[in-house]
Amino acid sequence: MRVDLTHLLDLTGYAYNSYALLQFACALPTLAMGAIIVVRERGSHVGVMYFFVTLAIAIWFVGFSGGYIAPHAVAADVWIRLGNIGVAFIPTLTLQFTWNVLRPPNRLKWLLRAGWISSVAFALAIVILPSTFGAPYRYSWGYYGHYNVYSTLLIPFLGLFFGVTLYLYWQAYKRARAGSIAARRAKLLFVAWGIGSFGAVDFVPSYGVDMYPFGFLIVIVGVSITTYVTARYRLLDITPAFAAQHIIENMNDGLIVLDKEGIVRVANSTLLGMIGMTEEEFVGKAVPYSLLRLLSLSELTAIEAGVPLQNREIDFKRRDGTELVLSLGISTMRAAGDENAAYVGVVRDITERRRAEERIRYLAYYDNLTNLPNRQSFQEHLRGALSHAARHKRKVALLFLDLDHFKRINDTLGHALGDRLLQAIAGRLIGCVRKARVGAKDVEGSVARLGGDEFIVSLQDIESQDDITRVASRLLAAVSEPIRLDQHDIAVTASLGISVYPQDGDDAEALLKNADAAMYQAKEAGRHSYFFYDRSSNAAMYNRLSLEVKLRRALELGHLSLNYQPQVATHSRRPVAVEALLRWNDPELGAIPPERFIPIAEESGLIIPIGEWVLRVACAQARAWQDAGFPFMRVAVNLSSRQFRDRDLVGVVREALAAARLDPRHLELELTESMIMQDALHTRRTLEVLKAMGVKLSIDDFGTGYSSLSYLRSFPIETLKIDRSFVADIAGTTDNGAIVTTIIAMARSLKLGVVGEGVETEQQRAFLQQHGCALAQGYLFCVPLPANELENWMRMPYAQTAG
Repeated sequence: MRVDLTHLLDLTGYAYNSYALLQFACALPTLAMGAIIVVRERGSHVGVMYFFVTLAIAIWFVGFSGGYIAPHAVAADVWIRLGNIGVAFIPTLTLQFTWNVLRPPNRLKWLLRAGWISSVAFALAIVILPSTFGAPYRYSWGYYGHYNVYSTLLIPFLGLFFGVTLYLYWQAYKRARAGSIAARRAKLLFVAWGIGSFGAVDFVPSYGVDMYPFGFLIVIVGVSITTYVTARYRLLDITPAFAAQHIIENMNDGLIVLDKEGIVRVANSTLLGMIGMTEEEFVGKAVPYSLLRLLSLSELTAIEAGVPLQNREIDFKRRDGTELVLSLGISTMRAAGDENAAYVGVVRDITERRRAEERIRYLAYYDNLTNLPNRQSFQEHLRGALSHAARHKRKVALLFLDLDHFKRINDTLGHALGDRLLQAIAGRLIGCVRKARVGAKDVEGSVARLGGDEFIVSLQDIESQDDITRVASRLLAAVSEPIRLDQHDIAVTASLGISVYPQDGDDAEALLKNADAAMYQAKEAGRHSYFFYDRSSNAAMYNRLSLEVKLRRALELGHLSLNYQPQVATHSRRPVAVEALLRWNDPELGAIPPERFIPIAEESGLIIPIGEWVLRVACAQARAWQDAGFPFMRVAVNLSSRQFRDRDLVGVVREALAAARLDPRHLELELTESMIMQDALHTRRTLEVLKAMGVKLSIDDFGTGYSSLSYLRSFPIETLKIDRSFVADIAGTTDNGAIVTTIIAMARSLKLGVVGEGVETEQQRAFLQQHGCALAQGYLFCVPLPANELENWMRMPYAQTAG
């Protein structure tokens, strides 16, 4: 039978009972003390929760006192059940109150959730199930609850939660500084709830023991102590002064406040640590000259005039010799009459950021293995040399050098020895080229590494072809001399292609391309030789025009296709996304590598329709996988430079998403660093529109281009993909590990995701996971596959368990 509340409204037969009056009278001050705390804590969560604790206790008191004066057992049962509803919520409310006061570790959050579920379950059982209690006992002071096997469960529930509550207060007391307000508050609350827990003696009469239940008197003592603690110490000392002091002392930045006379009045511990001074040395004194001289007179004058100083980077040297880079901001506090009252300075230590930026800037222009200029740096240098040559009617020669059969050395002796061989070759090339003497004059030359086993040499102020051949012969001879590495004498040769400005091209790109073509001709001729670029023979060899025509027809006839390579979580190998990779299988020529036809597509403009096709197919495939229930939900598509510059890119993306019915957040567009640095205004607008649509944006091959933190802050980029060249020897003797660690740390500081590309070994995966790179991609997990084969891979037990 359900609880019938009409018995509470029928007052017939109720009689005066001093025992009931005492407990009922205790309910009123208990509730009043809860209301006091609500007012005292100004409606905070802590105060409100304590009010509900006292409300549950008051319901207990009222319900049980109603049972004492009930005229018969049926009415008493209703009152007793009402009181036990309050009892059922006391443990959880008490722990919730303690949680709000102390903010313990989240690992106990499950217990709090379990408590609320249990309290609601007990309350429902009390109201709905008659069997929760036995027939009330009749004692001299009135009716009292009869606990059976079901209602007895309340007792361990109450004991567990009060035990946890007392433990939390005790731990807070031990952690607090001795003699502090926090220590005294935790100690008194421990005592208060410890005393209150003795109110459990009121359960004794519930098992037929004729003993007056005086536990409510003990409980009200605990409530009184808690109220006193609140009135004396407050549960949350968040006064303006306390909050301000707490914020100042816990700031990551240094804070300094000067009065109008220039005397330091406030300096937090962060600032004192930065400048290497104590509070006694710094506060209350004029700003040291070693700090003041870091600002110019005009800057000091502007500050006095009320002009804020923002993000002023200064180099500072502490007394112990430590050199720091600090970012300084200063503003003026005005008093009545608009006169300067104080100056507030915020100082940030950006030393590590500056070093990281310098390191990445270096890596953007120099090869980390040989320390030679990289392609980016060389091309900039070459443009300057060509401009000089054009003005003075001079010649410039490019010598493109590729080692013969270098892969065989790597495979036989290992990548570590191969890297050392490249370093030795780089040294020899520098020795040959730097101020190379040809004929009767010195020739300015430079060497760069383009990647792998490819090097490029530029010679300026060339007068004749003989000058070039002498240097080319010298380079081939230097490379072919045996090199002693460990116990190995390694002999390697090189093939060399030469292009000359202005006859073989009038810009850096054309000269590089033609020198590369001539180098392949040297390879075809038997290696260990050099060839000058010949327009007719190279045109015949590559048949570029024919390839462009075939590419155009391949798009029309459906000979292009997409392979997909998963991006997986480094810790679990669970696939979370795929990258779409373009492939061309010509019926006559067979599989043509992307590095051969993509440049042709770029230059001919075919990349625009091809890029649109890739977007449509990739989006449609992603939707098909979603409909089929596959776990990965995002597809990444590479954008080419020309495609990104197309003014209709946003419209193309929008149409592809609409046609596939694909949510934009399931599409990721990959761009290169150099791509987004061209036409920054158009780039920013385009990226912001794509971001607003919900499309994810990432930087591909990060670390090989500009690698500037400033552009990462300027554009709505979400993910960095670390270039495979850094991952390749991530745990070897090169700087790659440090570079990757730096990139991951910087990405984390900017709240960017990171993907490691080209992961081929378990060691590389473990390194990335250890240093916080959440995602990886490479042959270790899966090679690029057609859509149907990737689906089979996803159905394999390995992929399922790895996920």
